[in-house]
Amino acid sequence: MASDSLSAWKRFKSKPYWLVPLSYLLLGVVWIAASDFVVEALAPNAATLSFLQTIKGWAFVLVSSALIYFLTRRSYNDMKASEDTKRELFRSTVSASDHILLNYLNQMQMVRMEAEECEGFSREVLELSDQISKETVEELKSLENLNTGSAEDIDAFIERRIREAREAVEKSVKGEEES
Repeated sequence: MASDSLSAWKRFKSKPYWLVPLSYLLLGVVWIAASDFVVEALAPNAATLSFLQTIKGWAFVLVSSALIYFLTRRSYNDMKASEDTKRELFRSTVSASDHILLNYLNQMQMVRMEAEECEGFSREVLELSDQISKETVEELKSLENLNTGSAEDIDAFIERRIREAREAVEKSVKGEEES
């Protein structure tokens, strides 16, 4: 039975949108039942009863407003903390991707050095490789400054750089063939 209660509590906590209305419901039921009893015991006549009922109503509005404020503020702070954690995870992922891609570009520099030693390898292709590598490094470094973004944004960036590099190489190769 205790594990069922614990399980129900975990489900309840995992859905914070229930906290505000259920707290309001509980507060309202207890308030109405208890305050009606107290007001009727204190009121010597109908005029005093009416006045105390009005005061009781205003007090309920103030107390329930404070309860709603504190509960929604707590939910907001929890949500903000979760978003901050996700944002930090995103930045760490971008940073890690940045390092992986920069390492890849460094490996490409080693390939470039080997290509320089091969006879007949086009100087224009090597220069193009240098230009593409430099532009990619600059864009990768700009990713470090992102605070938000989506996987789609990063994928679009990578696909664009690959497409631009491919087009530049194809253009360079066509230019050599025409010469």
